[in-house]
Amino acid sequence: MLDTVSARDVPSDLESIARFPDWRRSVWWPIGIAEANDIAVAQVRHALGWAESLDDPLAHDAVLLALPQVLSYARTLVIETLALSRAAAAGIGLQSGAPELDYICSGEGQPYARSGSIMPIADVRFPLLRRMTRIKGWSGLPRLPSALLAPDAVAVSHNPLLLQAAAKETRALGFLHAESLLAQARSRAATPPSLADQVEAGAEMLMPETAIAEPFRQRLQTVLETLVANNLAQCMTDMAGMRTIRLPDEVWSGSGGLYAPRAVGIEALRRGGRVLRFDHGTPRGFVGTPEPTCLLELAVASSFLLTTKAAAEI
Repeated sequence: MLDTVSARDVPSDLESIARFPDWRRSVWWPIGIAEANDIAVAQVRHALGWAESLDDPLAHDAVLLALPQVLSYARTLVIETLALSRAAAAGIGLQSGAPELDYICSGEGQPYARSGSIMPIADVRFPLLRRMTRIKGWSGLPRLPSALLAPDAVAVSHNPLLLQAAAKETRALGFLHAESLLAQARSRAATPPSLADQVEAGAEMLMPETAIAEPFRQRLQTVLETLVANNLAQCMTDMAGMRTIRLPDEVWSGSGGLYAPRAVGIEALRRGGRVLRFDHGTPRGFVGTPEPTCLLELAVASSFLLTTKAAAEI
């Protein structure tokens, strides 16, 4: 946004604070945490409804894969734009270092939207050695050959709860890095059908019901359309590639919010397989908004396992 600041300018993020040496005296924010939470919850509900409304199975799976990443960016964009709109009405210049907000504020240049993963996909080195080490850790040497060559189920990621369950598992539990499976899928993927006709609908379901004044609202719509288009294109390619590779009938994984394990699980479910996701520390019984768990775990799992039976019943 602006390179200089006036007495009525205030920072909205960490990057812009550098231009405000005395920024603590000018803190101002027009959106309370309850309103922000309501916006986020509504976005998740609308997004899951959008995915379920799609008749094309590949489009449905691609949208399910894209949603955690799309929503994580869209939530911030919507809340920041709402804040910009209210700041403008109050005669306050809300300063930001985000390129998306540059466009929404000025309307100049090309709309910018991120498509890179928030948690970049890891490059797996020495995959066979790491597979054997991981399997040996829960199976021991006697069951290593069967778990490696003819597993009854395969873990594609892990966390402490999964490792506890794996140590007690009597069947042969193998291990394959979800990232390796995704790389294999990408090496085989052809150009999938375009989802251009879904981009506008996807952006609209991310918009809040709360009024955002023009021209901010239309500019936000444009940025959200770019965000949806960029992410859906990659997810369509990845899910098309997933359909060409061999996958186990039963998949275990930690978070369903991570890109590669999520993609593997979505395809395994499409084939009629079983996908077990394992909780990873969130105190879910103490959180009054179940929508994030529905998005990240339940929508892409056959079963979601928690630490205790009591925790699951809360």
